[in-house]
Amino acid sequence: MDMRWNLEPLYSSFESEEYISDSKELDARIAGLNNQAEAELIVSKAKELSPEESATRIGKYLDSFIRISKLYSGLSLYAELTFSVDASNTEAKKHTEILEQKLPELTKATVIFTRWIAEISNLDSIIQNSSLLKEHRFFLQEKIESGTYLLSDREELLAARLKIQAPTHGPSSGIFLLPPLKLLLKQMGKKKNFPSLLYGIWPTV
Repeated sequence: MDMRWNLEPLYSSFESEEYISDSKELDARIAGLNNQAEAELIVSKAKELSPEESATRIGKYLDSFIRISKLYSGLSLYAELTFSVDASNTEAKKHTEILEQKLPELTKATVIFTRWIAEISNLDSIIQNSSLLKEHRFFLQEKIESGTYLLSDREELLAARLKIQAPTHGPSSGIFLLPPLKLLLKQMGKKKNFPSLLYGIWPTV
C-alpha cells in the first residue's frame, strides 16, 4: 500500500510556478517587514503616538507577520512532509534547510517591534479597542514580557542563527509540524488555508 501523502493541495513540486512564486513572496515580505519596522517603529517616539496611531502600527505589523507566517507554514510543511516520506530526497532536504535559514532574517523586525511595543502607554486599553489586537493579545503581551530580556541587536541575531544551527531530531526543528499536519488532513480541499502558526518558531524575543 502506498502511504505517501498527497501534497497536491499544497504544491505540485518544488519547481512548480506556485512554490517558486510563494518563495519569492516570502523573501520580499520578510525584507518589507524589516524595512517597515525600521521606518515606523521608532522606540524613542513610541510615547508620542496617539492610541489610534499605535493601534494602526501594531495592526500593520501583525498583518505582515501573519502573512509571512502563512507563507512559511505552507512552504515548510510541503518540504518537511516530502522529506519525511523519502529521506533520500535531496531536493526536499535542500529546501527544508533553505527555509530554516530564513528564520533569523526576521530577527531585526522582531527585536525592533519588541523594543517599541514595550514603550507604548496604555497598551491594554489599546488592545481592548481593536478586534485584531484582542485576537493576538497573548502574542503582544508575550513580546512585552520578553523585551525585558533582550540582548543587543547583534547578539539577538547571532542567537537566532545559532538556534537554527543547533542539532535537531529530523530535517528541522519540527516545532510547527503537527498542528499544520492536522489542518492538512482536515482541509485538503482548502489550499493553504492555514492560520498563523509561527509564534513559536520565529526568533523568540
